[in-house]
Amino acid sequence: MRTFHIGGVAQLKTPEIKSKGKGLVQYVDLTTVSVGDKFIAVNGNGSIRLLNEAGSPTEEYRIVAGSVVGVEDGKPVDRGVLIAAWDPNSTPIIANGDGKIRLVDMISGVTFTEERDPSNNTFYKSVIEHSDEQNPQIQIIGANGKEVGSFSIPAGARVEVDEGDKVSRGSIVAKIPRQAAKTQDITAGLPRISELFEARPPKDAAEIAKIDGAVRFEPSIRGKKRLVISDSIGREEEHLIPHGKHIIVAAGDKVKQGQVLTDGAVDPHDILDILGQSKVQDYLITEIQKVYRTQGVVINDKHIEIIVSRMLRKVRITEPGDSDYLWGEHVDRTLLAENNRSINERGGQIAESEPILLGITKASLETESFISAASFQETTRVLTDAATMAKRDNLTGFLHIVAFASSRPRLLLKRSVEDGNQPPPARVGALF
Repeated sequence: MRTFHIGGVAQLKTPEIKSKGKGLVQYVDLTTVSVGDKFIAVNGNGSIRLLNEAGSPTEEYRIVAGSVVGVEDGKPVDRGVLIAAWDPNSTPIIANGDGKIRLVDMISGVTFTEERDPSNNTFYKSVIEHSDEQNPQIQIIGANGKEVGSFSIPAGARVEVDEGDKVSRGSIVAKIPRQAAKTQDITAGLPRISELFEARPPKDAAEIAKIDGAVRFEPSIRGKKRLVISDSIGREEEHLIPHGKHIIVAAGDKVKQGQVLTDGAVDPHDILDILGQSKVQDYLITEIQKVYRTQGVVINDKHIEIIVSRMLRKVRITEPGDSDYLWGEHVDRTLLAENNRSINERGGQIAESEPILLGITKASLETESFISAASFQETTRVLTDAATMAKRDNLTGFLHIVAFASSRPRLLLKRSVEDGNQPPPARVGALF
């Protein structure tokens, strides 16, 4: 909160990338096309790496579609060279081939309105909110009459072409406005911090790839676009995407597991399901630090790591086996490992589980100690549940000393340390 008290730090996103050191340029899944004397990035899933003399990557930058690329593949660059630049006000939709424009489901007053551009006094089509029955598209038809490319245009986008226009590969056919950059202080980032720590799914979350593979599109179903990813061994994963959502990959693009397919913030629960626990830890730490670092607030990663580890300490039972657990029950992963070890020694079937991500509030309320949970939040409910289920608390933590503000827990803890034994468990009725 320090930056709030001193007025905050201006935040304006710089629409360019410059190299931080010397290296050899390597394109990674990046396709460019020459337009005049410029190279334009056609796809939105590529990146540019800089390699050192040993061939190891020292820098890597994701390149958004429509960026003007300032370096060539395989050429050496020095420090401070422009890698790429882009329009900070809009995200372009780029033609992936040569042909004529065909507008589909572009209905005046229904899916678009005519608006005037005050800078040059011309009119353009602006896509508006519409029913799922319509799917405004820009199609590119090649010389042989076959479709070269098709782009679904989301609400708010500005169409830059008209029916029958001729376009070449790399031309801009539409622009999607970006959210305006603004000057803000730390308070503007606190809702994002709260969203991450509470593990809330973001509004209008992005779709991410479940497997590595190539992208293709199938006919829409139930008012949603069908994006299918197929890998080299024949596996396929289908993604159903609402028509109004902008897809940032094109047919034929190669994507990697966990790669973002649409606009929007990534849901950490999806990262956990698809990429696993270590990746969601990295994501949460990076996103939380991003908010603080932009304001000049320095926080050591270890503090956030401790909180994130508590958010991931529980697992959900998917197969109880010979244990006493129920399907869907949330269990501490350490306790589950101990119980499974005991079951395994007896020759029984161990319980199976899957990792889950809990917000800090829920994680605190689901602790094994009901005294600890009651001292945090929802005291009445926690104690009522504990009394109803005849729970016991071993009073093994220092939090109990603070919670009771009496000598009894201190004496129990001191005696247990001196004798090397656990203190006797406390029942709810005996404590209150």
